[in-house]
Amino acid sequence: MNRWIAAATLALVASPLSAEVAITVADTYPLFGEPVTVTVADDGVPVGSATVSAEYRPNSRTMVAEAIGTTDASGNVEWTPSDAGLVRLTAIAAGSEEAIASKAVSVRYVSFPIEGILTMLIAGIILFGGAGLGMSILMREEKIPEEEPPST
Repeated sequence: MNRWIAAATLALVASPLSAEVAITVADTYPLFGEPVTVTVADDGVPVGSATVSAEYRPNSRTMVAEAIGTTDASGNVEWTPSDAGLVRLTAIAAGSEEAIASKAVSVRYVSFPIEGILTMLIAGIILFGGAGLGMSILMREEKIPEEEPPST
């Protein structure tokens, strides 16, 4: 009898008690402005009619929330990221108000943003130009006026 209790206890501990709902994105690093498929699945079984939303820059003062849509019978919804950076995707089951899954995704730009490169160049010119000007003023030799001997 004790063996059966031990075996049953081991089976309960070893097996997962609850299924895990997961959000997967077709592209590991989606691109800003390009559509990508988001899938919500419960242990591999698609979750239909789940509401999916995105939070751009989560946990910051500049966070922006956006509704993506509702998953179809295959658990898929198409999402076009409207901003680059860190995004938290959240899925809510139909008829519920609690999130069933959440995933952080890094959205990247298609190419380098020219504004960022120009800002860094201007900042570098100001920083190193100011340092160079300061050093040249500091290292400049000043001519000390020669004193004339007193006249007698």
